[in-house]
Amino acid sequence: MVPFKAPLVGSNRNEVVAKEAGSGPNEPIRAVPLPNAQFETGTFTDQAGTRLHGIKPKSPNGEVYYDLDDRFWFDQGGAAEIQVQVICQKPSRIRLDYDSSDNLLGIMSVAKRASPRKVLEVGVWKILVFSVPDARFANRQYERCDFRLVVEEGDAVFGPITVRRSKS
Repeated sequence: MVPFKAPLVGSNRNEVVAKEAGSGPNEPIRAVPLPNAQFETGTFTDQAGTRLHGIKPKSPNGEVYYDLDDRFWFDQGGAAEIQVQVICQKPSRIRLDYDSSDNLLGIMSVAKRASPRKVLEVGVWKILVFSVPDARFANRQYERCDFRLVVEEGDAVFGPITVRRSKS
């Protein structure tokens, strides 16, 4: 995988933001196109006229994988909050799978599922918040990624993403 071109973000920061949904060349969170997890990028406008850069999953499984800049967070357990703006054209359900520090599972590559979020309001950008108490982000998901967003039902375009260190 190509190293991050993003400016040095450092491990002392509390959050990083991908304003272009992880598709910009200098973002600290990068969407990774994979053979079974393809996507298209573009600008998407909601009913109110709000235009945001987004990523639309194109694979049947509705997945988009993301790599977090290791200079921000690498192989350290802790609580995290992942916020993603989404727009859906029909009621949808979206899930976050993340690299976890839960040693109870007893395996090195640990992808845990956060509870899915329902999106009932369509045609408008909404913010989904996933709070995870046991993030690790050690590049242990498929192709050395740290987390993925999955459309379980419906459709979605993923917009700007924030990863924040939590205190709890």
